[in-house]
Amino acid sequence: MRLAISCACEILLADFFGRGFVEFVEKVFRDGGITTDVLFLSPRVDVVEVIKRLAVEGVLAVSRLTRQNQTNVKIPLQIFHQSGGQANGRFDGQFRSICSY
Repeated sequence: MRLAISCACEILLADFFGRGFVEFVEKVFRDGGITTDVLFLSPRVDVVEVIKRLAVEGVLAVSRLTRQNQTNVKIPLQIFHQSGGQANGRFDGQFRSICSY
């Protein structure tokens, strides 16, 4: 299966969020010149596998949002290492907050 990647950062949502927070996150990336797409995940989907697949498909970063991020107004970001070409995207499993207001 090949995903159609058209963004630098994929925003993953596995829970219901107020649209205002998602728009806030998109704006933070857009203001930094980073293109995004939002992916709504089913509870039955293995999030780790989705993230690994996105890394291999060429997405440069993933922001997996949780209710705690919304409460704390923090945006987690995982950046993939693309050394050796797109097909060798390395998944390191670490998230760090990039924004706190």
